[in-house]
Amino acid sequence: MGRQLVIKDTTFRDGVQGEGVQATELKDVLLAIQAIDRLGVSYHEVGFALASEPIRERIRAACELKLNGKVAAFGRTHPDDISALTSLKVPVG
Repeated sequence: MGRQLVIKDTTFRDGVQGEGVQATELKDVLLAIQAIDRLGVSYHEVGFALASEPIRERIRAACELKLNGKVAAFGRTHPDDISALTSLKVPVG
């Protein structure tokens, strides 16, 4: 059996954490996620589940995309984070 290469994209987590850095409009973010997906990315980590409403909307919208890779959001093992991940119905948390 051959090895499998798993690629994880954190563009919309690590790439937008700097001070004053914002992701562009939601439609553009979703287009970027779809483009990255076409490269064969296995997991798309798109944000922190307890973040602001725009980030939560990004997570919800990404979950609705027809992607080859899986959408992931991150959080702590705190009950609030787990509740947020569950309520967003994120495939990978």
